[in-house]
Amino acid sequence: MPRFSNHHPPSLSGTMSIGALLALALASPVLAGRNCQNLTIPVHVTAANTDLSGLPTPQTDVEFTDFFLSNLQHGRQPRDMPSPKTVDVTGDYKLAATYCEPSDGSPPKVLQILTHGIGFGRSYWDFAYNDYEYSYVNHALAHGYATLAWDRLGLGESSRLDPVKEVQLPLEVEALRELTRLIRAGSVDLKGTPANAGTKFDKIVHVGHSLGSSVVYALAAVDKTALDGIVLTGWSTVTDFMDEGFVGLHLEQAGPKGGHLADYAPGYVVVGDVTALHTDFFAPGAYDPAILEPAFAAGEPTTVGEIATGSYMANQKLEVTVPSLVITGQKDLIFCGTDCYGTNNASLHSLLELVNSSFPLAKPILPITVPGSGHGLNLDDNHEYTYGNISNFLMSNGLSP
Repeated sequence: MPRFSNHHPPSLSGTMSIGALLALALASPVLAGRNCQNLTIPVHVTAANTDLSGLPTPQTDVEFTDFFLSNLQHGRQPRDMPSPKTVDVTGDYKLAATYCEPSDGSPPKVLQILTHGIGFGRSYWDFAYNDYEYSYVNHALAHGYATLAWDRLGLGESSRLDPVKEVQLPLEVEALRELTRLIRAGSVDLKGTPANAGTKFDKIVHVGHSLGSSVVYALAAVDKTALDGIVLTGWSTVTDFMDEGFVGLHLEQAGPKGGHLADYAPGYVVVGDVTALHTDFFAPGAYDPAILEPAFAAGEPTTVGEIATGSYMANQKLEVTVPSLVITGQKDLIFCGTDCYGTNNASLHSLLELVNSSFPLAKPILPITVPGSGHGLNLDDNHEYTYGNISNFLMSNGLSP
């Protein structure tokens, strides 16, 4: 894919005008209340992980950095390289999650399953800073949806696994697939009520951020029946700038950081410092500087296995026909090189429009560029604009709660 020059269109990508999008985004009802339950959900999962048995687990920051630098060349390797070998990984695991629904007593018909990306755990969706000002969960509940935010397998309060051989995208995708299956069948006690009193939903929408969006995309590639709607935030199909983004994270071994990271084994790596988080997640002029420290303090790791398998199913065109939204900040460093409007193709308003070819059957597929925002959409000044466009997309396409 070529590098891109500057091109600034007069309008957002997608089928709605700016005025319509703004009007929808500002139409945010007030949250009356919420009922939330922390859960531990057992799952049995089998996946064909990439065989990384020849890769020793980096034990120090020096060894991890050497591993990372050695793999920056992956995008320039010959296209005819043989597919990597796989190895089956199977086990009984526990997924940590938080289920929330409005407290008005009316059962939601649509559940949003929320999958976080690198740098955070499930708290990304319900961030406590400034009295939950940046809570996507609260916004969804105010619109009548139920939410289930989970810690990806191997991270946060979910089962800890080998960070090289086990915590890879294929296993995480299968964990999400099994979680979805159990919930769709009503087999999960979401409310802390007696066993076998599971809640069922008419529709399940998957919402991801960054690597979490990659997990959702891969889920759609392996099982198109698992999703009734797709929302990918902080994501695109452009890969030109990912190396710059990963370098910017200044990844270091998580355990030596102490605190809630102290029990992570070597091979779990975390954003190195506040400046690194600032660089990759926040765009100039579009955030409250006071949020940087609490956002960094809430950080969770990624793994060597995730980094090695981050492109799992990324080249697969989806066969889903469900409504699909891609929404990313205009100044996203990782997926747009700090300018989603920077395209040398006169027919493109935004780099996000390149996602259309990956969703050939989706009805509709809508890419939206959030003006001025960076990668961490939930945590910047335009979060209500992002939230509003998500809820209105869903409600406008048969996914009303």
